[in-house]
Amino acid sequence: MKKSKDLLILDLDNTLIAAVHSVYIDGIDYPSDFISNNHHVNMRPYLQKFMEYALINWRVGIWTAATREYAEGILIKCNIDINKFEFIKVREDCTKGTDIDFSPIYIKDLSTLNEDLSRVILIDDKKESAQKHLDNIIIIPAYISAAQTADNRLLKLIDYLEELKKTKDFRSICKNTQEIFA
Repeated sequence: MKKSKDLLILDLDNTLIAAVHSVYIDGIDYPSDFISNNHHVNMRPYLQKFMEYALINWRVGIWTAATREYAEGILIKCNIDINKFEFIKVREDCTKGTDIDFSPIYIKDLSTLNEDLSRVILIDDKKESAQKHLDNIIIIPAYISAAQTADNRLLKLIDYLEELKKTKDFRSICKNTQEIFA
């Protein structure tokens, strides 16, 4: 099977998983799927099905503002083979910036990938993450808690991505539908 030329980049925290550092829930019975790097982690509903689809139909990269140890540890605990990713980019691969309140943010500069950006899509919960490439991002509402059991956005995303692959330039669609999953 020919590997897709299309690149799907996935954020980790609040996009694929919800994680809370142990220090914030000390002494509280906090439900989680697993613990990794002192974080109680919950996988977003349908994560396994979504990743199975993505890894078969797309070239997939992970780009997170977290550390490599954190990201790889969580992906492994989610039973996702990290060797199947085109790359795992982390905080050091981001550009530092500030938001409108002058709070620090990490920007994912897609131009550093040396890819045809008409065939690149970033899924993230923060618009600021791709402020240099807003036509390449799909904003997915943050997944912050295991209590969000009815969340089916990853399932909806599969259907959307299938339709998106039929277009010549992802940016022509994404610039008008950045937040369709709200």
